[in-house]
Amino acid sequence: MKLALILATFINTVSYAGPTWDRLIKASGLNPAHNNYCYFDDSGEIQGANVHKKAYLASVSKLVTTFAVAKKMGVAFKHQTTFFYDPESKSMHIQGGMDPLFTFEKTFFLVNQFNHYGITEIKNLTYDDKTLFWPKSHWDRQNSPVITHAQKSKFFYDYLHTPEWNVLLTRYKEFYKRYQKDTLDFLRINERPEELNLAIGKVNHSASAPFDIEKDDILKLVHLSPEIENFLKYMNVLSHNYYADEYLNVVGNEEFQKILTDFMEEHFPNYKNEREGFKADEPTIGIFNGSGLPDYRTGSRKDNFATCAVIITMIREMDKEIQAMERKIEESIAVTGIDLGTIKNRLRGERIKDKAVVKTGTTNPVSALAGMMNTRTGRRYFGIFNHRQMGGGRLSAGPLRALQNEIAYKLMSDFEGGEDFGYRRKYLNVLDSNLIQE
Repeated sequence: MKLALILATFINTVSYAGPTWDRLIKASGLNPAHNNYCYFDDSGEIQGANVHKKAYLASVSKLVTTFAVAKKMGVAFKHQTTFFYDPESKSMHIQGGMDPLFTFEKTFFLVNQFNHYGITEIKNLTYDDKTLFWPKSHWDRQNSPVITHAQKSKFFYDYLHTPEWNVLLTRYKEFYKRYQKDTLDFLRINERPEELNLAIGKVNHSASAPFDIEKDDILKLVHLSPEIENFLKYMNVLSHNYYADEYLNVVGNEEFQKILTDFMEEHFPNYKNEREGFKADEPTIGIFNGSGLPDYRTGSRKDNFATCAVIITMIREMDKEIQAMERKIEESIAVTGIDLGTIKNRLRGERIKDKAVVKTGTTNPVSALAGMMNTRTGRRYFGIFNHRQMGGGRLSAGPLRALQNEIAYKLMSDFEGGEDFGYRRKYLNVLDSNLIQE
């Protein structure tokens, strides 16, 4: 009996996907020393290959960003943007709330709302440091630009000044067709852009309002964004770099690093004795931006890094954090077989559809996959990091994604199959908001 128990424990702790991993790595020609995969076994111990060795994260970094946002603000948080309008001087000041969904569609919404409140002219428009504006941010997920004040001022003028709408007239009509008529009617969105009227004069950055916002006749309009889990979902499904980098700014770099430090002290207090592949004075988690793109701000390339063990532990803790808020992790991270984006053609089939949340990652040095499987043996957290240009072997991302898919399928099978979340695909809706007078 005792021998059988020992044997069962041995099988439970070492057999999951291990032979499959060894076979696939050998067939790929990659050096096993530079590839990592890990998972929690039945006893909660981390198993796999090179689980404590340095791994580059690429866009799996967005899970770290998601963790920090959930810790800092919670997933029900809403960005608040306040518009102060002085009817006497016809001046408006925007007090931003770091809302990244400030796109040209949002300006179409705002022009309609301003007209509804009788605002047809803004001689002086100012905005503060927390006001974001990138007209095509919801379209262009690959880039993560730094928008200067000069660019932002021009964007505000171009997209709010209706007398010079030319191409925007066509774009407005396309925008109107994309949304349900009852929503448009509820928000008083005019079907005919020619009937909108808003004249903009000067536009400038200003840290604070250049007029007294406490005067009795000041019109104060408050806009609340969709809940932040909708942004996180959009960011993780599309691997949206701009949103991810802005959310590091929303949390604040100092607070972001504190969250990571607190996490390491709680879960990996003596990790320098266990981790591999790090310089003596190097941190275990190196996060240079929220997206996972290569960072060149210091003059040399830096890539986000951690270990497989650290990442799956963080996913587990994020899941707990979100559940404690009575929310679900699948509302913030891409669900296999249902969501589109970077996993549209990954992990397909009924054996894993609607049974896992994952984040992909691809840069020059690494192809990665990490997430959580909702299995019959519980919630299982896993990570796979293939360094395709280290220690021999130079595979393109395609074969490595196939390798990762096979490992994920094998893990799901070894965990006795999955359970459905019951998730339905959702979208980030720029009109999921209103402008309320206070």
